[in-house]
Amino acid sequence: MVLIVILFIFVVASFIRYVRWLSLLQEKEYRWDRLKLLLFSPQGIRELIRVIPRITDFSRSGLKRPKITGRVLFICAMSCLFVLKWWLVGSSIFDLGASGSLQAPAAGTRFWLSWWGGFYVLIPLIVMLGSIPSSLISRIQTYLVLRKASRRLRRAAPTVIGITGSYGKTSTKLLLAHLLQTKHAVFVTPKSFNTRYSVARNIEKEYRDQPIAILEYGAYAKGEIARLAQWFPPNVAIITGLAPQHMGLFGSVAAIILAKSELVAALPEAGVVLFNAVAKDVDKIVKTGQKSWRFRHPQAAPLTTIPCDYHKSALGFEYGLNTDGNLT
Repeated sequence: MVLIVILFIFVVASFIRYVRWLSLLQEKEYRWDRLKLLLFSPQGIRELIRVIPRITDFSRSGLKRPKITGRVLFICAMSCLFVLKWWLVGSSIFDLGASGSLQAPAAGTRFWLSWWGGFYVLIPLIVMLGSIPSSLISRIQTYLVLRKASRRLRRAAPTVIGITGSYGKTSTKLLLAHLLQTKHAVFVTPKSFNTRYSVARNIEKEYRDQPIAILEYGAYAKGEIARLAQWFPPNVAIITGLAPQHMGLFGSVAAIILAKSELVAALPEAGVVLFNAVAKDVDKIVKTGQKSWRFRHPQAAPLTTIPCDYHKSALGFEYGLNTDGNLT
């Protein structure tokens, strides 16, 4: 009876721990670099050594849990397979029968206590192992969606306005779409969609050959904007601002500047850059991107660069407009 009570407590505690780590994995967008950063952070260390669930974990509002998606369910299934394999190996070591019946009570008690104890401690590892197959499938799925969306966009050949920066990307995108939609049909990605899959998926589902497409280009590391721009090349680049965000991933402000400059470098000949002239060092993003752009277009005329009066206020973001009503 005591063993059953102990096992019940372990099952409940293990479920809570598993759900929390699955939620953290989803929160970090299933990215190993962001997950690694979490593990070495105070929050990650607290989660690793947190043995006893909190009282709030037993409530719907207190338990951190993931949004149920196909990927989450797949990771759960893979985790179950790992756990089943672990159970089979453990049962053979402790000489349990094939049906799981105990051939020796003492051996059975040791097996269950050690198995559940080890399982509880290694739940973060089990979640990560379960995510590996999903990462491989996600890469394939992302590639297929990217290829289809890129073909669709290139076939329609709209003017693509790309927006990047450390802040204000989504608000700039939505405001610009609102202004342009008064005179033009405009496609704009929703919310803060700025990854390869989210942008491509939205183009595939919602793009209807509008002559203007406004896309948001996000990055957690160097090369990510460049790869997104290869699939969806911009005609116009807007740089909203620069801030020391995601320093654990980028490593330095210089690396952030280099990453954001990839949008400028991806512009075609006769490309246009609008940038925040008020924010510090945003011009460095433009200049760095121009150097890479010049290497690709040695004979072309210089890019058109337009400094903009763009700053934060108590009510949000403010933009400068010229007398013609064009965004500046």
